[in-house]
This record gives sequence, C-alpha cells and structure tokens, in this order.
Amino acid sequence: MKKRDIIVASFLLIILVSALVVALFYNNQSNKQIDLPSQCYTNLQPSPFLTHNQVNPFTENPSSGYVKIEIKDREFYTLLVSNTGSMRPAIPDYADMLAIKPKKEDLFVGDIISFKCNSKQILHRIINISNEIYITKGDNNADNDLMSFGCQTKFEDINGKIVGVLY
Repeated sequence: MKKRDIIVASFLLIILVSALVVALFYNNQSNKQIDLPSQCYTNLQPSPFLTHNQVNPFTENPSSGYVKIEIKDREFYTLLVSNTGSMRPAIPDYADMLAIKPKKEDLFVGDIISFKCNSKQILHRIINISNEIYITKGDNNADNDLMSFGCQTKFEDINGKIVGVLY
C-alpha cells in the first residue's frame, strides 16, 4: 500500500469514527425550543447525518490522491456562504459547504439549513419546529429570523441541509 493510500484511508477512518460518535451521542435529540442568547456562539449541534452504512469511500484513480465519498439516495451540492457573520464561528465567512436536499424526516432542531425568505437566500440554524414551521436564527444574531425578517419558514422554502464545512 502506498503512503498516500494509507493517509487517505486514515482520514476516512477518522471521519467515520467521528460520525459514529456524534450519532451515538445525539441519538435522542428532541425538537424542543432552544433559546440562544443575544450575540452568542452556540454549542447546539446539528443532528447526525452520516452513518458508516451510508458512506462508500473509493478512489477513481489511486495515484491522483482524490477520494470520493458516495452517499446513496441523496442529492449533494456545494454552497458558498457570504460574509454576513451571522453563523460565526460555526461557519466562517465565505466558507464552502456540503449540503443535501433534505427530506422532512432529515430536519431537527440544531440543524443548519439554507432557505429562502423574502426573496433572500439565508443560511441559519433551526431553533424550533412547530406546526411545520421552522424557526431559525443565526448563531451570532440577537433575534430569530421570525422577529428579524418575518420568516415563517416552511419545508418548501428549505433547499439544503448543511452536512459539512469544506476547509
């Protein structure tokens, strides 16, 4: 085995173990209201998404150093975040994100979503789910998006769930 293959395999093993630890730790997450104080950096964690059964790592060309992680039954895309600072430090300015097109059952309090509100694209954390309305808030914002922008986000308004930050 080449040194590069060993490094890639080690990296993937770390990702898988981390995902399993998060999944086990947050398995009993509920959809209760989360009150985030004004101008706080939250430690509220997104729900686990990846499990070892969903990840199929392989390299198309072992000498290239590239690795593809395939997750079945999901549409993936990358998303570039602007520099508003509303999600710092969880999401740095101009970060590249890895997102999925979620199903309703994929969304929980604590998840970071991309959604449309008043013709604007917003990326904030779900802090409450009530009567199929997703209340969101930037981690670094004083008020939730309902109070700030009048956003009553429905599932149809959500176009992505963030499952990774690319550094």
